[in-house]
Amino acid sequence: MDINEIGGKLSSLLGDNASLFTSKLFIYSVVTIITSIVLIVLITGRLGNQDLYDTQQTRLDDSNLQLETVKATITKLMTTNVGYFKQLSLAPKSKSEIAANVTSMIGRYGLILSNIDLKNDTQDAINPEMIIEVKGRFHNLIRFGAEMNKVLSASKVEQLMISSPKSDESNKLTMRLRLMFAKPPTEEFYLSQ
Repeated sequence: MDINEIGGKLSSLLGDNASLFTSKLFIYSVVTIITSIVLIVLITGRLGNQDLYDTQQTRLDDSNLQLETVKATITKLMTTNVGYFKQLSLAPKSKSEIAANVTSMIGRYGLILSNIDLKNDTQDAINPEMIIEVKGRFHNLIRFGAEMNKVLSASKVEQLMISSPKSDESNKLTMRLRLMFAKPPTEEFYLSQ
């Protein structure tokens, strides 16, 4: 085949006037090339989406595994500390309830109430600090302290001091508690577990 023959065949394919854009073969070739390019781009984009999907699926699986671990830890914590959570649910919900519990325990253990300061006289209505001071015999103070652990399960004891009497004539010790009151969790907390 000679170059002149190729030129002749090419001009016959392109039509009578040899206009490139009126040729059906040229238009078909261009449309085919554009369609192929579009399909290649869409296929490679789809492959990229699959990689992104796999990455996100891995993250979801990791998150679900962490969630199951946390749930198992919380369930174990709730089952091993049933006694504490029961005490916590029965803990006083206000400072006045603590004061009522303390006064009943003082009477029960034969102690003397020296001071109870609920710190309600400040401008800050939500001041959590409380001070309780009682006097009594060592054995009674020990029993009082053990029961206070149950009453104060939601609150934090900031300071516990036991001091001996200043004079030799008294054989009673003084216990001073400074605590930060905290409300126990609501019942919905226990029901959600």
